[in-house]
Amino acid sequence: MHNTGGRSILFLMAFVAFVLGCSTAPPPAPTAATPGTGAPTPAPTAAAAATGNGTPIKIGLVTGTGATPVYVAAGRGYYQQQGLDVQFVNVSSGAELLPLMASNQLDGGISSPAAALYNAIATNVKLKVVADAGKQLPGAWWGGLVVRPDLLDSGALTSPADLKGKTIAVTAPGVGTYMNVVSLLEANGLSDKDVNITYLNFADMLSALASQKIDAADMVEPSITQGEATSVVKRWVSNAEIAPGEQEAVLMITPQLAGNGDVADRFLLAYVQGLRDYVAAFGPQHTDQTNVISSVMPMLPSAYTPDLVSKVKPLALDADGLVDAESLKHQQDWYIAHGFVKTAANVDEVVDNSFVQHAKSTLAAR
Repeated sequence: MHNTGGRSILFLMAFVAFVLGCSTAPPPAPTAATPGTGAPTPAPTAAAAATGNGTPIKIGLVTGTGATPVYVAAGRGYYQQQGLDVQFVNVSSGAELLPLMASNQLDGGISSPAAALYNAIATNVKLKVVADAGKQLPGAWWGGLVVRPDLLDSGALTSPADLKGKTIAVTAPGVGTYMNVVSLLEANGLSDKDVNITYLNFADMLSALASQKIDAADMVEPSITQGEATSVVKRWVSNAEIAPGEQEAVLMITPQLAGNGDVADRFLLAYVQGLRDYVAAFGPQHTDQTNVISSVMPMLPSAYTPDLVSKVKPLALDADGLVDAESLKHQQDWYIAHGFVKTAANVDEVVDNSFVQHAKSTLAAR
């Protein structure tokens, strides 16, 4: 939950974007990634037949995301073991998932719970939030506010109050990056009117920081690690410190998939297996990390290397994939208070942890 007291001082992997940068622009046609190249090919239609590898399920992901549990589950063969043919469809933003899921062009997707999601649900777009895809837990640094190194080295920035008059990039209004920045400002006696907020995607944020067109940005991995490697950014305030415990990203599925209980159970069972492998590989023990990284490399853009994936700060995740419904309610309240959501959605009707709870019981019985 956003805690004003805890935010005064100082979050994708990988992503993940998973604080997925959302956009209000009309969505372009989605593309399916070609394994091993990262290059897009025409996306399969909603009526695409099974490829012979199992029941087809299409999951939307923002292009260029890192080694998330959904990729680990695919790379380790867990979907195939469950008789599923999971196809990943690249989209340009989290907001693009909503109309594609509403029209059944996608069966699911990963996104931050931005204002667009709450507005869609409130206007009767039926979606189910079924698994954790990224939390802001203590010590997590997979996303947060990064700044130009020269501003720190010169002493121009010593506390968040020094952001007054500075130019800060977020991905869009009414999304997680925006909420995190404005929450940090408000916790330090400022508002969005005291800074210059500009809207950029994560790649453009790096370029703008390098050219000193912006002073700070709320970014996620792997862009942060890439920026550090070229001395373009320094980490300053993590989203885990701005919004302790917040549910930053979620896995959603359509009512049609949720209604097919057997298929949904098998899909989430495989997902939780991938999530647990991810947590073990990128946690303190680095259990089987080399093999886990190798399993996801064919699904990542060609610019990604095993070394980069090993260095990015990992997602913080619930070990069982449980979604924090109370956190989603708190975020909706924030968006309502700031004018982005007009009618509150019934979050309790949207969050459904029964699939990951079934997965937990199934795995415990093995």
